[in-house]
Amino acid sequence: VTQEKTNDTRLLQIFSTLTLIPYGGREWHAASDPEHTFTVPAPGSFRQEAIENAGQPPNYFSFDTITATSFYVTPDTINQYLWTTNDSIFLEDRYQPYLKTTDSIVYRQIVLNGKDTGLEMMLKNGRTNVYKRVRLVIHGNIVYHLYAIGEKQVLLSDNANKYYEKFVANTPVHFHIHESKLTTILADLGSASDSTRPEAYTAL
Repeated sequence: VTQEKTNDTRLLQIFSTLTLIPYGGREWHAASDPEHTFTVPAPGSFRQEAIENAGQPPNYFSFDTITATSFYVTPDTINQYLWTTNDSIFLEDRYQPYLKTTDSIVYRQIVLNGKDTGLEMMLKNGRTNVYKRVRLVIHGNIVYHLYAIGEKQVLLSDNANKYYEKFVANTPVHFHIHESKLTTILADLGSASDSTRPEAYTAL
């Protein structure tokens, strides 16, 4: 028994001296979705996941072969009648699908991508060492979801930081989330279109 304990102690001493070797890296280059609605430094070209349900937003991903990590961009269209005076509350609501009961928030911060306001969080699964880094960016009538799931050192690497910080939306802005849409709603309530009136009514 004493010999076994001695061996266990030696093994623990050996493992305690080990350190993780950083992943090998290569410089990421600018990549875009097929429609060029956004540009971002990425590990490779973007591919689109198959859309399973009607009305589901497109989901693009770029795969890093070195770390076996996929980096996603999902453009989510904002309802044409929606407006808000508080970006944070608006974005917090859109974070809910990413938050699980076992998750803890590592950090939460307001961010800017150019002139576009955003919110970023890193989440840790309480039962594992799996992390999620999610950034939501408002650009006109689109909320861009940038996210990846993996090891902390991968999600906070220099390349990953550039992915989140250098993201740029390319489309012109004709919709402003802080502008009241009440005039538009009232006008559409009197529309001759049978599809427009019900949609405007639900926005009241």
